[in-house]
Amino acid sequence: LSSFETNAVNKLYNNAEYIPVFHGNKCVAETSEFGEYAFYNGDLRISDNKRAAEFLIDVFQKVQNYPLIIASSIENHELVKRCEHLKNVQYLVIKDQEHLENLSQNAHINVMMSFQESGTKLKAINALFKSRHCVINKNMLDDVRLQDLCELVESKKDFVDAIENLQLKPFKGHQKRELVLKEVLNDMSNAEKLYGLIG
Repeated sequence: LSSFETNAVNKLYNNAEYIPVFHGNKCVAETSEFGEYAFYNGDLRISDNKRAAEFLIDVFQKVQNYPLIIASSIENHELVKRCEHLKNVQYLVIKDQEHLENLSQNAHINVMMSFQESGTKLKAINALFKSRHCVINKNMLDDVRLQDLCELVESKKDFVDAIENLQLKPFKGHQKRELVLKEVLNDMSNAEKLYGLIG
């Protein structure tokens, strides 16, 4: 599931194969060129996600003219309180899968951050299939072919600069995403590869 782990195992045993995570998406969504806001979602009981949300709140205190929606299936009272004091940051509790899909489809910029090098995150894959611009740090996706579909940043200033650049930029990356994701993240062909390895 992780290029990093595959390389580490191959250095020791030279018998590992990289197969990307299975995700259930069949094609890239045809979206309009513009969405309405920046979007972050995650399980905010998990410390890495909570830390990422806090990081992004700090970023959007410097991008005050553009809205950020933070969404989670639970209400994190500490983060809700922080958001209440900011005019451009909103915290929403996700009602169901349809609500999450709508939030993703209406986002113009997906902002995703992780402090843990633990392979490709499913939320990043879903954003590539279902939404528009993706601004990530390198810990969100460890496959360079997928990183190339995103704005790769690290510092708070990098995030601020990317958001200010993308907020008025139409998204026109459907065709490139379709080609890359069909090659790299095709569940059927990856299942066949897995079957060939264990069959």
